[in-house]
Amino acid sequence: MAGELPALTTLNSASEINAYIENLAEAATTEIVSAQPGWTRSPEALDQARAKTGECLARGVRIRTIYQHAARFNEPMKEYVRCVTELGGEFRTVADSHFDRMVIIDRKVAVISTSGDHASASAVTDPGVVGFLLDLYERAWSHGKMFNLTGPRAASSEVVPEIRSRIRNLLMAGHSGAYIARRVGLRKRAYDNHVAAIKAELGATNLVQLGVLLAQDTQLNGKGVS
Repeated sequence: MAGELPALTTLNSASEINAYIENLAEAATTEIVSAQPGWTRSPEALDQARAKTGECLARGVRIRTIYQHAARFNEPMKEYVRCVTELGGEFRTVADSHFDRMVIIDRKVAVISTSGDHASASAVTDPGVVGFLLDLYERAWSHGKMFNLTGPRAASSEVVPEIRSRIRNLLMAGHSGAYIARRVGLRKRAYDNHVAAIKAELGATNLVQLGVLLAQDTQLNGKGVS
């Protein structure tokens, strides 16, 4: 499949990206892995994905997907994961997305988003580049947590401490709230709630004081910042 495609293909719209990935998925024979950052997908997109993923799984294609922890608190997402898991799909979540949307088909073609709104992408077939992206993916997969389909309380106890730890580290690194929210896959309101909880934990009344207290806490506990 990859030998029939150019080394690099530029895709310039969401519809073009989706059509390109769908064509590759229909021809897939072994495995499709994907990373899907963000807190949700539309019900229509989930319905379409459920049908197409089911077709691939029925052909014996292995499907693995990485979401961010925030996806565990979205009911449509949980229902989608529940349905596809029953068909044989595999899901894990991570606290922090180190790469944007990415799909790799049969370990030969990687489609990676090149814009924050996912309106453009590049499809790569160079074996070295695809191998590098696969290595990144496998590392994220190995550190991810199984997608817990139980109630929100169980999900909270399992992933909220990790989400807040990443927020603390990213705040310490000097990143903006908008950047951090995107990295951990949270809406602004949810991100603000986590920051408020961290401030309450440390006794901070504003972001400046929070920064000072985070620095003191980091020195006291010997925590690194990344």
